[in-house]
Amino acid sequence: MYRMRKDLTEVVPEDGDGSFSFKIRNKAGASEKIDVRAVRIGQDGSADGLEGYFEANGSVFGVPDSENELIFRLREQNGVQFIASAKGRVVAAVSVWENGPVSVSTENIFCIEEYRRLGVTEELLRRVCAYLAGKGYKEATLFVYGVNTYAVGLYTKLGYNIFGGTMHMLFEDGYVPELI
Repeated sequence: MYRMRKDLTEVVPEDGDGSFSFKIRNKAGASEKIDVRAVRIGQDGSADGLEGYFEANGSVFGVPDSENELIFRLREQNGVQFIASAKGRVVAAVSVWENGPVSVSTENIFCIEEYRRLGVTEELLRRVCAYLAGKGYKEATLFVYGVNTYAVGLYTKLGYNIFGGTMHMLFEDGYVPELI
């Protein structure tokens, strides 16, 4: 697994509440609108706005995120969940939480299969970083499996640089994940 870092001082900042829209060309070549909403957890722990997130997340990763862990990170670490939807369906997301006063994690990044390689994740993460720069953050970090060369390439294209090492462990079934 690689740890990557992006210098947000080099990003043109955007103001706003973190909600925005953009257009893509879908696989049929038609223009399609992607709406992004920024979900924050209420003081009471309410998670309004996460509808559809866990189902989409689970379809990508095989097992959905833990709702309790996500709510904890978003509430206790001043986090925001950016959820991209098309035609009322969650298609991509980025979780953001503070590491410190000027550093944030950009994690749990995913895009469902039918919207991959259409620029959704690239534009979503680019705009999220602009929002974070506008809030005064200086760096964004993430973890990514080194074997996920497409994601590593995308993050590198967006200005993230690898700064963490790797180590490996072997599971009984022969799977070798990369770990820091």
